[in-house]
Amino acid sequence: MQGGKKRIIIAAGGTGGHFYPGFALASYLREKGWEALFLVRENDISIPRLKEAGFPYVEADLSPFPRTWNPIRQTRFWHHFIKGLSLVRACVKDYAPDAVLGTGSYIGTTAVLAAYLSRIPAFIHESNSVPGLGNRIAMRFCRKILLGIPLRDSAYPKKTVLSGTPVRNSFAQTITKAAARRQLGLKMSKFTVLVFGGSQGADRLNLAILSSFIVLHGKIQFIHVTGAKNYQRVYDAYKNHKFADSPDLLLSAYREDMPTLYAAADLAVCRSGASTFSELIQTETPAILVPYPKAAGNHQYYNARELDRSGACICLEETELFFKELELLLEACSSGKKSVLDMAKKYKEIKIPKGIESVKIAAEAIEQNI
Repeated sequence: MQGGKKRIIIAAGGTGGHFYPGFALASYLREKGWEALFLVRENDISIPRLKEAGFPYVEADLSPFPRTWNPIRQTRFWHHFIKGLSLVRACVKDYAPDAVLGTGSYIGTTAVLAAYLSRIPAFIHESNSVPGLGNRIAMRFCRKILLGIPLRDSAYPKKTVLSGTPVRNSFAQTITKAAARRQLGLKMSKFTVLVFGGSQGADRLNLAILSSFIVLHGKIQFIHVTGAKNYQRVYDAYKNHKFADSPDLLLSAYREDMPTLYAAADLAVCRSGASTFSELIQTETPAILVPYPKAAGNHQYYNARELDRSGACICLEETELFFKELELLLEACSSGKKSVLDMAKKYKEIKIPKGIESVKIAAEAIEQNI
C-alpha cells in the first residue's frame, strides 16, 4: 500500500438509502487518510456523485436474487452471480483492502462474501429495523453489523453496533425557526407543516395533504415537496381548487435545502424510510409518519413504530380512513390539542445516535475490528 494508507472497498448504490451511508463513511475516512474504492452496479445512479467527489469505482454486472423458483430465472441468476462474484473477488485481490463494507442489496452481499473468502474483515450497515434479504445473508459473513435503528430481531447481537445512519453534512449547520421562515417567505406565527413523500409511493400521501389543505387552509401553512414525477399532477389538483397561488402553500417538486425546511416546520408529514428517520432524529422534528405500505418486509412500518413508541412521532397507516385521520391529527396538532413541543422533547430520550455523529461511530467500529 502506498504511503501505508489503509484502504476500504464500499459496496453501495441502487438507492440513496443504500448509497449515502457508504458515501458519508468514505468521505470521513478519506479525511483521516484512508483510500476508498466503490463497488456499484452497472450504470448505477450513484456514479455521477462518485465522479464529482473524486472516488474511484468499479461497475459489476449483478442482478438481485429472484423471489421465485422459476428454473430459467434461477439459472440466469446463478450465472450472473458466479460471474459477478469472480469479478468482485478479483477486485478485492487487486485492491488489497483492509476492510470491505456492504450497505445492503445484492451488491453488498457479493462484496461481503468475496471479502470473507479472501479473509478480509467485512462489515455491513443496515439502516432499517428490518434487514433486507441481502444484509440478512451478509450478516453471517461479516465481523460487525452497523445499525441505523435497533433491529426487531437480531440473530447476531454480539456483532451489532448501534451507529445510527449518516445524514448530509448540511444538517450540521443550525438555523433558527424564524430565520428559516424568513428565508422561505413564510408567515412567522402560523403553524407550519412540512410534507414530503420520498422517492416511492407518494401519490396517496400527496392527495391526502390536498384534502387536508382544503379543510384547514387559513389555519396552517404547508411546505409541500411533491417529488418530481408527481409535481404537475399535484399542482393541477391545487389549481383546480383555486389554491395553487395560496399564500399558505409553498409547493415544490424537489428541494436541496431540507435542513432549512425542517427548521421552518412545526410538524412534518412524511414516509419513514431510514434516511428520513435519521433526519428527524437529527433535527428533532415532530412528525406524522405514513409508512410506505409496499416497502420490503414492511420495514417502513417498523421504523415508524420505533419513533411512535418514543412519543416523538405518530405512526399513521394508509387505511380506508387515512384522509380523515390525517386531517384530524393535523387539526389537533395545529390547535394545541396535541402538543408538538412535547413531542419534540421526546427526542432527548431516544438513544439512537444522531446522523452527524453516526459516521464517526461507524468509522471507529471498523478501525477497531480490522
